[in-house]
Amino acid sequence: MSPDAFTHPLLAGDSATVRRLASGSTDPRSVAALAFAHILDSDFDAAIAIATSAPPVAEGSIAALEINAVRILGNAMAGTSQADLGELSDRVAASGPLRLQEGAWAVCMVGEAGMSTGRLDVAERVALRLVEVLPPEDPHRVFAGQTAARALLFQGRLPAAAELATQTLPLASRHDLVALRLVLRGTLAYIAALREDRDALRECVDEVESFAGACPPGYLVSGAFVLSAYALAAAGQGVRASELLLAGAGGPELTALQNLDRAYGYELLVTAALTTSDLAAARAWADRAATVPTGSSEMTAAALHRITARIAVAEGDHRTSAALAEIAAELAHGTSGHLDATRARLMAGSALLHDSDPAGAQARLRDAGVDATQMGAASLSMLARRDLRSIGLRFTGVAQEPMSRREREVAEFVLAGSTNAQIARALGVSERTVHSHVSGVLRALGVPSRAALATGLGMDEAPSADSWALLTPRQQDVARLVSRGYTNDGIARELRVSAKTVEKHLGDCYRRLEVDSRAAMTARLNGR
Repeated sequence: MSPDAFTHPLLAGDSATVRRLASGSTDPRSVAALAFAHILDSDFDAAIAIATSAPPVAEGSIAALEINAVRILGNAMAGTSQADLGELSDRVAASGPLRLQEGAWAVCMVGEAGMSTGRLDVAERVALRLVEVLPPEDPHRVFAGQTAARALLFQGRLPAAAELATQTLPLASRHDLVALRLVLRGTLAYIAALREDRDALRECVDEVESFAGACPPGYLVSGAFVLSAYALAAAGQGVRASELLLAGAGGPELTALQNLDRAYGYELLVTAALTTSDLAAARAWADRAATVPTGSSEMTAAALHRITARIAVAEGDHRTSAALAEIAAELAHGTSGHLDATRARLMAGSALLHDSDPAGAQARLRDAGVDATQMGAASLSMLARRDLRSIGLRFTGVAQEPMSRREREVAEFVLAGSTNAQIARALGVSERTVHSHVSGVLRALGVPSRAALATGLGMDEAPSADSWALLTPRQQDVARLVSRGYTNDGIARELRVSAKTVEKHLGDCYRRLEVDSRAAMTARLNGR
């Protein structure tokens, strides 16, 4: 069987065709292809066994490269030791163009092994090197391109990742590599969510969902679902993200996912459960996550630390949560995973904020905010700004005197447009007391008037007029009261309607804004 016969089914993720072509063959390259078919089916132990038992091959041959690459990839996806990955990737990166072209499929496997272990540096170096030397229409450029784009994304290099993914999409279509196209779309979906480009996010996720059924099942399509689910979660659509993840991951055990993606998947499920205040479900998902082996992957270990940190916050142990998030940030930073490191520092800052440590919170939130801004991750920088505002601090510039808890509450009412009389009624205090608190807010922020309050809190960006326009006038009334902290019963009393009517309006707001929590709705409407 000619090695060229395997090219399209291997790149298309068509394990059934690969099995048929390689069945019964003792040719080393056929054996390597058969092992990869098992990887496509998420049967990593079988893939490792097949690759390990391959017949002897000449050292330095392309067959040897393919056997070693698929063995290392199988181990990477199973979460076992990867002592050989660095050495093999160094040899591959140092190879000449002709050698790389001849062994293109194996080089793709080495790059993918880098992603599977969280070695973003290996994935980027190997995959981009292959993209550079391959002819413009070589289909292997699609596989290498999607690997490199994902590596760039998790390094926080969003513009470069978006450019490469966008450039690779047409080639995926020309070669009918639908599964790889969906991985590219999932990558672009996550980038769109980080940039708060909801139209692009919707388009990418819709394509993944619409065309997944046209692809052979396997880890490529599952990977596209994971990326899309993370994109939805980043956009505040946690429930839909969970549904999409479970649909593409083989159910609650996430059996269709490689080891690192399982850790990320459980983190998403824990976060979504906590969004709906279901601590019992979050703990159950965390227990499943604890069974995921970390192997030699620091990114897997970082994800598991973030999960434990989230549970600690939900249980009120903010100090422990901050410590765990700090560890997660260091682990991710050590593998150039700057996107995950920034997310973890945001978690640490938020935890310290609730632990009454404004100085510690300020340092972490500002660092994370600066990094997020440099990446172009608007959704993360807005989280930093939101938490800094809550303690009366600007995103940039010198620190101000922190506000008291009551002053922060009054500041939110003022930002929402409430008069002193309205604030007094809502808080059950006198107007004189409110006036005193407003004066304290202005002093803390160093601004002269209520009108300048938004600027003092770093809220120069205006609320999203487009988002408000999606709501009816009555839905806008409900949303404004939600943003001021009113419960459903409080909103019902204020608007003189039933609590059931409020629930209906709130559900309609969620659907129109494509969010699934009060916090996510408020953040979108207020441009945070």
